[in-house]
Amino acid sequence: MEGYLLKLKSTQSRKLFTNYVKRYFILDLKSQTLSYKTTEKAMTMRMTVPLSSIVCFHPQSALSKDKVAKDVRLEWQYDFMLEFR
Repeated sequence: MEGYLLKLKSTQSRKLFTNYVKRYFILDLKSQTLSYKTTEKAMTMRMTVPLSSIVCFHPQSALSKDKVAKDVRLEWQYDFMLEFR
């Protein structure tokens, strides 16, 4: 399965243009990995993690309340957070 996610930028990077950056992901159930790359056509993955290293999935993370400054407008309707080992 392939698609894209909107990743919240670091606090310092949010000052430029938008609050988020698009990241393309591949969920490979055959090899049991989750990978992402910075552009759709990029040949190299930025990160690949085994699904077994995911220790927690938060379907509604605290981003909208706790981790984002009050003046930052969230530009998506749903959010989630993954925790890895």
